[in-house]
Amino acid sequence: MAPPRKTIQELKETGNYRPSRQGKRTEVQGTASDKIVISIPKSYDKVTAAEFKRVAGFLKKNGVLTVMDLTSLYEAFNVYAENQRVYTVLKETPVTSEIYKRLSTLYSTGVKTFNQIIKQFGAVPSERTKVSDLMNKKKVEKKNPLLEALKND
Repeated sequence: MAPPRKTIQELKETGNYRPSRQGKRTEVQGTASDKIVISIPKSYDKVTAAEFKRVAGFLKKNGVLTVMDLTSLYEAFNVYAENQRVYTVLKETPVTSEIYKRLSTLYSTGVKTFNQIIKQFGAVPSERTKVSDLMNKKKVEKKNPLLEALKND
């Protein structure tokens, strides 16, 4: 994921503002994740919709979710919803049947696919540090020591 674009104010503070490049840029208040509208697809059941709302809200609140990530999140929860349907059929199928073996394979494949997609959002412990590092970078305000010294004079 690319780092977020610096605001014109940040560029001016660090001395990197160039009117020829950034002069026409319009500034919008807030972060990119503030502008994201999360809509829950009607195809989701109540459990999937509630889980999607919880996860998407958390990611948006922490500034991790972008528009492109939202597409991946929708895909992950489509797999999750399908897996929930497979699981309900799997519970009612006799263990000795051939259908049970196929459904259990389909279910385990769905779990793996969901985990692969959701991993990029920090849901897997090995990826959590990467996401938390990204969130901390957004919160830390960097100041140029040279500009600070010039302001104090």
